Amino acid sequence: MIEEETNFSLLGLINDERFRDDNGASFLIDRILKEHISEKSFSFMGGNIRGIEVFFKSFGSQLQEYAVIENSVKDLMAHFFKK
Repeated sequence: MIEEETNFSLLGLINDERFRDDNGASFLIDRILKEHISEKSFSFMGGNIRGIEVFFKSFGSQLQEYAVIENSVKDLMAHFFKK
């Protein structure tokens, strides 16, 4: 979790399988939102994995899509050495 002046950013959560039924990640996010929702925004720093998307949407998050540009190392090197 990163806290900045006007927002929080969630970088990642790890669930230990032994404690999965305790819903620790849900508790943590819920608590932060309850305590700071009136003063800061919250970025889930999402992912496009369906289960993660559904989890984040359960807190009222909205999907924000970004363009992705992909180049292979081979293509980058070929382009670099052509100049």
